[in-house]
Amino acid sequence: FALPDTGGTWTRGPVRLTLLPPRRVPAKRPFTLFYEIYGLPKATRYRTEIRVVAARRPGLGARLRSRLGGPPVAITLRFDGEAEYAMPGVVQELRRITVRMKQGWYRLRVNVTNLETGAEATGERAFEVF
Repeated sequence: FALPDTGGTWTRGPVRLTLLPPRRVPAKRPFTLFYEIYGLPKATRYRTEIRVVAARRPGLGARLRSRLGGPPVAITLRFDGEAEYAMPGVVQELRRITVRMKQGWYRLRVNVTNLETGAEATGERAFEVF
């Protein structure tokens, strides 16, 4: 997670970001989501789906609730793309999230699907809007 500007001191390949404190996002402000995708051959068509759901503070109980149905989806975003490498073998994506969220805990899930083979990769993390 980073502030919306891209001129910070954290650098990864061609990307420069102003990082936010780990797992914390300020309420009512846009933020930038940065992630990398590995293992996609160059020029492969793919789809990224980002889901953000309301959650309780991370812990065993929250993980069990999310597996048993959990809260409804609050935000779902989808993007189609074609793999272009920012660094050898690495696709980088920057997404500015401008939806206003209430204070509380959320679960972020990023799912990438190779549209040519159907292979998928998923990453999840909890974060707090404060």
